[in-house]
Amino acid sequence: MPGAVRQVAGGAAMWTPIENLVVFRYKHVTGHLQELPNKSAPHEAKIHEVRPDILLFDPMIRKLINESNGTFLEGQKLMAKATMSEARSDLLKMSKQYRAIIRACLENLQKELERASEPRKATLSSLVSIFYNVEFLWHLCEILYVDAVPGDIVLPQLLEWIRFHFFRCERRATAIIDASYISMETEGNGAESEPEYWETMIGLVLQGQLEATRALLRLHSAAATEPFRSADFILKTMPTFSVDHYIRGRVPAHNIAIYCISALKEGLQVRHDSDEDEGVGFTATLDGMTLLCGDKEAFSEVKGHCETWYQYMAAWLLYTEPTVKSFDLTFHAHQCIALFRGPDKLNTTDVIILALLEADLQKVGVAPRLHEHLLLEYGSLLMGHRSLWQVGASYLDHCPTKGRACLERILPCLTLDTEARALKIIQVARDRNMNDVGQ
Repeated sequence: MPGAVRQVAGGAAMWTPIENLVVFRYKHVTGHLQELPNKSAPHEAKIHEVRPDILLFDPMIRKLINESNGTFLEGQKLMAKATMSEARSDLLKMSKQYRAIIRACLENLQKELERASEPRKATLSSLVSIFYNVEFLWHLCEILYVDAVPGDIVLPQLLEWIRFHFFRCERRATAIIDASYISMETEGNGAESEPEYWETMIGLVLQGQLEATRALLRLHSAAATEPFRSADFILKTMPTFSVDHYIRGRVPAHNIAIYCISALKEGLQVRHDSDEDEGVGFTATLDGMTLLCGDKEAFSEVKGHCETWYQYMAAWLLYTEPTVKSFDLTFHAHQCIALFRGPDKLNTTDVIILALLEADLQKVGVAPRLHEHLLLEYGSLLMGHRSLWQVGASYLDHCPTKGRACLERILPCLTLDTEARALKIIQVARDRNMNDVGQ
């Protein structure tokens, strides 16, 4: 408010139904005060609306909001006609579609971020971080609660989740392989001359990407020696776990660990030359092979190659308990948290992931009452946007307890600055038999 008017008349504020703050000139008069002529009368009366700067209202997010709303409404129709078990396959398709929408939005944000400058760059960076985590966590929800697999064997999906979101070592491997071919042709150097060669190899082993590991080993200058040939043989012949083979009994769970141990013993029998470089290569390769047996000490030594405890957990389970069931994940999660950094250093994402593994839906935010509360908050927020209010109304429609009352309160407060907009608001009210609002 202009300073002079505020000093003469005073001011007041009140909240609107769409959570915006309205500020205006105001002087409180009671029966004990003599009412005097308003000294601010010459000034134009104005109402000032104060609203928060909401990231979701960024133009780059508009398409995401509209497309995700379509997925939400489609899901509501599906669940109204079928039970969870009957609709599971369709829900899985919708879940993947929803994640694809988020990833498309992320790609657009990344492109915009590359050419943006401050302060726009900071806003885009925040949006990228937010929606990356949304897709990341939703992917885990999809694995645990939507994508039912035979025998409740969840490790293959967890590994896919880890590889999809922790792709740095895979990209490094590609870069090393490309650079090594050039280096070998021009200078005759092996891939081990690359600074991150061994670190990348260990990272690939931890993610179960054994073919990529073999590709790196074959580029070592000592690849033709016995230690490396033995390591390549172990990686090549190690049985790859699959749900189908487990269900059919082709690869019994306990035989996987036994095979790895016997393969390691075979590798330990390999005699290596006394050449210093080759000895170093043998030691580093042996470290990688030891991981294949689920050696606890070896895993403790390489946990620094994992960025998070859940990345470490997936690697540990791959080589120790590949047939782990979803209900056992909590036990392993707490063990890995204790070994990795400890429960006191968990961030918000860590807490949510742990809650998802524990099936603590109240903590995650999908318990029925909390579910409606979140829809109410989101729908009401969108109702405050000039172009997204109809999307917000569709979310409030699916809040059986308070959604209708919320709509009846907000619709009359929407700005009627054009006839077309007024007609749309009236139609929305009439479609829901809100006659008082429609009039």
